[in-house]
Amino acid sequence: GHGGALGHGGVRNEVSPRLCTLLLPFKLRTAACGGDYTLVALASGELCSCGSGAGGVLGHGDEKDRGAFEVVQALQGTRVVSLAAGERHCAAISEAGSLFSWGDGSDMQLGLSGDAGVQLTPQPVLQLGADVHKELASALGDDDGDDDGEGGGGEVGSPRKMSLASKTALMNALRCASVACGGSHSL
Repeated sequence: GHGGALGHGGVRNEVSPRLCTLLLPFKLRTAACGGDYTLVALASGELCSCGSGAGGVLGHGDEKDRGAFEVVQALQGTRVVSLAAGERHCAAISEAGSLFSWGDGSDMQLGLSGDAGVQLTPQPVLQLGADVHKELASALGDDDGDDDGEGGGGEVGSPRKMSLASKTALMNALRCASVACGGSHSL
């Protein structure tokens, strides 16, 4: 396919379905097809891409076309479990629930602050960590910032105190679980 989007190792168009033998040694978790490129998440959690690299959609740090699948090095060590591919941008979700996006953000579809422009590698969009935990604790009546479930004087929000287990359950509920990319928007 155009720019190598089929992952067969070349750029020839195919008129009928053909097995992508380059992926045979791997167990796949999921795949997504963009305008002229393809993303696959392996069962091991690695993200691979091929096709037209215009706008950085392949995530390899450049805009070069790739006729065969290559591992996206920027996400090495991150287990990708879900993907989405738009016309000019991509998104991936990690096993931990973190959201990453890359490609052409000219319509602000990457979810990054401000005009993100073109992002040649995956960028974190949503990482629920200690800072978010402290903000939630403050909003829910435990503004001392520790994890003991005890308010620290000057509570804000609800007077009800939350246990660490309740806060952890709430945090887990806020992890990113699904993502979709359209032509110039994301959900």
